[in-house]
Amino acid sequence: MNRNTVKSPQIWIVLDEVPFAEIASALGALAWARQPDPSAPEPLIEGELENAAWESRDIARGRGHLRYVFFPGTGFRGLQLDAPAADIAAFRRQIERALPTLNHAAIANLLRSDDLVVLLRGIQAADVILDPAWIEDLNRLLGHPHAIVVREARAALTKILSHTAQQGIDLIEAIQPGATADVFNAALFTGMASVRQRRQALRWIMQQQTRSNAQIDAVLAAGLRDEDWEVRVTAMLAAGRLRASTLRPLVETLALPASLREGVDGQDQRVLAAVRAVVVGLIDDAAEDSGRQTTDDGSPRTVDDFEMRNVPPSSVVRRPSSTLSPRERARRHVERCVLGEPVDVHDGIFLYCHSMTTPFYETAANQPSALPPGVDRTLDGYRLAEIDLIWVPSVTAWLGDELTRPAVANPIRQVTCDGFFIAHTPIREDGEVVHMTFAEAQARCATLSAETGAVVRLPSADEWEIAARGTDGRRFPWGNALPRPQFEDGSPWGMADATGVHGQWCVDGAWHPLVVGGVAQWRCSMRRSGEGGKGGVSLRVVVEAK
Repeated sequence: MNRNTVKSPQIWIVLDEVPFAEIASALGALAWARQPDPSAPEPLIEGELENAAWESRDIARGRGHLRYVFFPGTGFRGLQLDAPAADIAAFRRQIERALPTLNHAAIANLLRSDDLVVLLRGIQAADVILDPAWIEDLNRLLGHPHAIVVREARAALTKILSHTAQQGIDLIEAIQPGATADVFNAALFTGMASVRQRRQALRWIMQQQTRSNAQIDAVLAAGLRDEDWEVRVTAMLAAGRLRASTLRPLVETLALPASLREGVDGQDQRVLAAVRAVVVGLIDDAAEDSGRQTTDDGSPRTVDDFEMRNVPPSSVVRRPSSTLSPRERARRHVERCVLGEPVDVHDGIFLYCHSMTTPFYETAANQPSALPPGVDRTLDGYRLAEIDLIWVPSVTAWLGDELTRPAVANPIRQVTCDGFFIAHTPIREDGEVVHMTFAEAQARCATLSAETGAVVRLPSADEWEIAARGTDGRRFPWGNALPRPQFEDGSPWGMADATGVHGQWCVDGAWHPLVVGGVAQWRCSMRRSGEGGKGGVSLRVVVEAK
């Protein structure tokens, strides 16, 4: 979440089977003004609009927005209510008194129906309400004989688990630095089904805390025993930063990744071993430091003296850089990377540590102020024509890598981009990804621009990398570890099929063709020349926000 933005609460109200005309009439009587949408397509069922929007004119209750969605295939009808926190409960009661709605018990009955259409309607309701009470029902549906039920149930279950884990992370974000709140609970941490959420929780703890305590030690201990090596290494880094002295034995015996199948080569293994050595040194230095009762000038040591020591009292750190040997300078560099302190060189070691200690700031509240022509909101994002889009806000991100023999140079650097929309997946026709030449890709963008009125173009290589990688410098869309966690192949923004699947057209700053992604280019930083513009490459479009 963007920490500089306050997000208005949004809730869903699931409606019973009631015609659109009755919904519109009831809302009009409650002083909700229908917002015109001249670009809305003709409904599949006469008189039954599939999308509509209202704005409250009730001055006493404040400002509110409603978005209506109807799925003709299942009969699902829902209202998404967006209003200030102080007003949202009153708006909800007002709507629920005027329109027939489905309560928790009614949705549970839908999820247990033998009728396929009714069952899918129940799954769609669970997908928007996100109540963990339905996890058991959705788990049961993973064994359903119909593939569409399994697919939709899995998607809803993933969203509910992610939402539940995010609530725990939100609690961690809200804790003030140095606090010893009960939120640091090992049971909460191990209960997070998502690898991505466990990594994020540990990084928020590092961000918010300056020293470990018993509760934090328990969470870090669970992280050091996790089945995912990136969670384990993140917990190790946290143990070093927070000087978790009780965890030294676990850090010393930590199972580090040791093969390309886990996403590390020989250099990575040496880096991780050096990081572990530094973490053990930080823990030992802190333990030695805590035993000293006076400062260097002989005065009594206070709690503040311990808390404000950001650098361990080692002779290597105290000496000027010019007097250090190459080995000592290397150790100092790794130490600073582990501690998150300023470094002289932004190299692969820095990026590796940064990506595993920095939480991804989710900027869901940082939505576009206006939509381009032809772009509509959907339940999960945006759409242009038949192309699902995701929104990437204006951010500063770490890009590039330190590859031995890159096909196209892409050095490590920070880049700031304007907000943009990008296709969720490469363009498909009849369910299959379409491959084309560079000229055909440009022509397809021009056609879409002409048909929709939006500015549709190829992504720049930097835009594509930010959409695939997020802001923290991770190697793959899902993190730094292989194999990819099950059901977690999307990027931090939600972009799918970024790497390891289809090569995709991009351009550099001079509009020369580049190819990113593809079977041979698993890392988000990898690029190759597309000179000649031959076919066999897919198209993922960008839609400009302005």
